[in-house]
Amino acid sequence: MNCEKIKELVLTDFSDNRLDEKTKWQVNQHLDSCANCREFYISVNKVAIDPFKKIEKETPPDYLWYRIKERIGDAKPKPAFSGVFEGLQVFFHPKPAFALATIAMVIIVASVLFRPYLRDRELNIYLNDQMDFVSNLGQNGSPQINLGTSVEEFLL
Repeated sequence: MNCEKIKELVLTDFSDNRLDEKTKWQVNQHLDSCANCREFYISVNKVAIDPFKKIEKETPPDYLWYRIKERIGDAKPKPAFSGVFEGLQVFFHPKPAFALATIAMVIIVASVLFRPYLRDRELNIYLNDQMDFVSNLGQNGSPQINLGTSVEEFLL
């Protein structure tokens, strides 16, 4: 085994005494032959394992275990896609500033995208109005327009 694998095992299963006999023997052989890994093992023991060996065990009161079990039982399992839905939750319950910024961006994008269409539409309306006006001209070129007001009727 290489040193990286030994250091990983020292931090996990070897320190917890959870290795099978063959792997434990391989780790011990490596620690006997490699001074760097042996120093690492000693420092891990000194910092992370030995302080906990000297602590006396305390048994928690029964009511504490009851509360823990009760809370675990009350916890609802999350659906498989919960991470995706939590990310989308921003869009379903937006903050006011975020919602306002989103609406502003939609309006800006829509106005940029539909601007040419609106220009053509206004031009078509104007041309249709002009064609209607010309078509309403009399046969001799005199307009026969009735705009509906008495002043126009008097003047025209």
